[in-house]
Amino acid sequence: MITKTLTYEDYDGNPITEEAYFHLTEADATEMFTMFGDVGAAFDRGLAEKNPTFIMNALRNLIRMSYGKKLPDGRFVKFDSEGRRLGDFFISSDAYSELVNSLITDENAILEFIKGIMPVKFKRQIAAELAAHPENVPSELAPMAL
Repeated sequence: MITKTLTYEDYDGNPITEEAYFHLTEADATEMFTMFGDVGAAFDRGLAEKNPTFIMNALRNLIRMSYGKKLPDGRFVKFDSEGRRLGDFFISSDAYSELVNSLITDENAILEFIKGIMPVKFKRQIAAELAAHPENVPSELAPMAL
């Protein structure tokens, strides 16, 4: 899970600061993989091809799927009591705009965001795979590897 502190102005110009929580379950991560393949590689490809439409659509889907609320008992929920996805509400907010702007203006931010929301089990599997096969990590990405 990753927490982002987002500060933006409401419609009356008042500053608002809120904590936003993002996390993918193993099922979410698998679904993202079926949609985009290796998400990091897909973003790299979108950047290399200078395809902002792809990047923005993928980023919106990733944020929408990973956004949720942390409950006092420690659980993380992504749907309200009526079954509506909380991420649908988030992506229509100024907090979403602030998050997207922060991600696209820092070249490492998207990768760090993706790494932050991945399930711990996936992070362990990736780290083990990279440790066993360091030749699979491009030299320019080695400092950012999980």
